[in-house]
Amino acid sequence: MYRSLLVPLDGSSFAEQALRVAADIAARAKATLHLVLVHQASAVVAGPGEPVVLDPSIDQKLRGEELGYLDSVRQLVGKGDTVKVVSEVVEGRSPSRWPATRTITRWIWS
Repeated sequence: MYRSLLVPLDGSSFAEQALRVAADIAARAKATLHLVLVHQASAVVAGPGEPVVLDPSIDQKLRGEELGYLDSVRQLVGKGDTVKVVSEVVEGRSPSRWPATRTITRWIWS
């Protein structure tokens, strides 16, 4: 049956609705549940016509919040140790441009 299930999250309650069903399927199939969130670099624009600047401190803070969010979701879903849950923040602007596509493909087909 299934060995891995991938649940993409964006912090919305809509995306989180898939967690219960995915965790149930993973538990029954004895599969690993992979939670993924796509990190989008934060840009700051100084004013009209000004170049877009990436602020590393804002980006690092946002990444920390994303990791914290995924960790809390992972702990809730994995509660009771009935499902193995792993999580990762991947770089990208949209799922179609994820540089980690090979990693995600490995999760799906492993």
